[in-house]
Amino acid sequence: MVPLSFFPFSPHSARRSSRDLNRQVNSGVVQGSLQNEKSKKKKSKTKNTSHPNLEGRQRVKGKQAVENKRETKRGPFTMLKLLSLKEKQKPKTETTDDGKKKLTSGQLRLQKDISEGFSDPNVKVSFKNPDDLMNFEVAIKIESGFYKGGRFLFTFKVPDSYPHKPPKVHCETKVYHPNIDEEGNVCLNILREDWKPVLNINSCIMGLQFLFLEPNEEDPLNKEAAALLGKSKEEFARAVRHSFRGYYNGRSYESFM
Repeated sequence: MVPLSFFPFSPHSARRSSRDLNRQVNSGVVQGSLQNEKSKKKKSKTKNTSHPNLEGRQRVKGKQAVENKRETKRGPFTMLKLLSLKEKQKPKTETTDDGKKKLTSGQLRLQKDISEGFSDPNVKVSFKNPDDLMNFEVAIKIESGFYKGGRFLFTFKVPDSYPHKPPKVHCETKVYHPNIDEEGNVCLNILREDWKPVLNINSCIMGLQFLFLEPNEEDPLNKEAAALLGKSKEEFARAVRHSFRGYYNGRSYESFM
């Protein structure tokens, strides 16, 4: 029989070792369970925690998708509504009670000039378009002076700022004249720097008549004609009569003979 001292441990030590083993096992189980719970909590946190901006974007995208579906369903009606709104936003032109457009201050003043009439029988005013009072023609027949027997046509373009600004006058008849060039531009002081709001269309016509009665060589557009007028009125008169035949000094003019 082997003595008890031969064994490496005694019954008391065996009991202690079994107890220690149980404690280690129990502590291992507890630690394992605690670690499992911690890992579960971490996983749950990672699942639940999402970026707030992403959530907001997803919500906005969802709303936009819903709105797009609605717009596709009611597309034509929405376009009609938008068009009607745009029409309402357009500035409305001022009209009178009978639906006609209101006249500008320039048109009202021009109507007054026309209503006063043009008493000179040698002046004829005509409107190509009866609805457009601001553009018209004036034909002037000259009864005396260098240009006696001539009939000259002018176009008038009246600005909306009339009478604060003068009308634009252009000569449509090609004429040999110191104050009218080959392109029909007219040099008349009241159509430029000497214009005043008290003047009217009749004042312009009278100024044109005076140009044919008294040509001005000191403020010329046709320098050749002005030089000839300054040199000799007789030679100038012969040149004008020659131009009335339709040709003078290599240039063609309106024929009155």
